[in-house]
Amino acid sequence: MLAPFGYYNDRPLFVARGVKSVNGIKMISNSTFKFRVMQNNFVIDAIAPSLANKSHLVTNNKSFSVIYTIDGIGQGNIKFPQLNIKDIAPDD
Repeated sequence: MLAPFGYYNDRPLFVARGVKSVNGIKMISNSTFKFRVMQNNFVIDAIAPSLANKSHLVTNNKSFSVIYTIDGIGQGNIKFPQLNIKDIAPDD
């Protein structure tokens, strides 16, 4: 077993419903985009690898749900939280 995350101990997945995108999206490759997620006036950076086909759900000014893990981005000892989006679905 590897700690804290490894073969027998996957990163935990979280769900957030009723989120919105602020400031649009930024395509960083053909399949990946970055955006900022807002829920209850809290904003955090997010990256959506291999989800470019769902970018329309983020840019239509409607709320949506995300499944994600939490990563840290940055250099050295300074890290900032970023959501690593695993899936996006419209709120109905």
